[in-house]
Amino acid sequence: MILYLDTSSLVKLYIDEPHSEQVRRWIDDAEILATSRIAYPEMLSAFSRRRGNGDITDKSFKKIYTQMNTDWPNYAVLDIDEKKAGALVIKHGLRAFDARTFGSSACASD
Repeated sequence: MILYLDTSSLVKLYIDEPHSEQVRRWIDDAEILATSRIAYPEMLSAFSRRRGNGDITDKSFKKIYTQMNTDWPNYAVLDIDEKKAGALVIKHGLRAFDARTFGSSACASD
């Protein structure tokens, strides 16, 4: 099974949040983990905000950042076709980056 993880799901791998255990179970069942190229800076943004809010320490941030960079090459990273994603937003009423999955070159059929 190919499991697509959006940024919010990936964050749950590095910081315990509601549903983190569920995401980890899904990963255990997956053969391939996929995400969008935009997830990398989005995750760093989420972790930086958490550090800025005092939710995680500088030491935890560094550990998360190191682990994230170790894990990143193991993901099937999908590029986004922004024009195709934009057309899908209009056609299907998708919200913002919800279209990125379907606008990726690997997934799009429209």
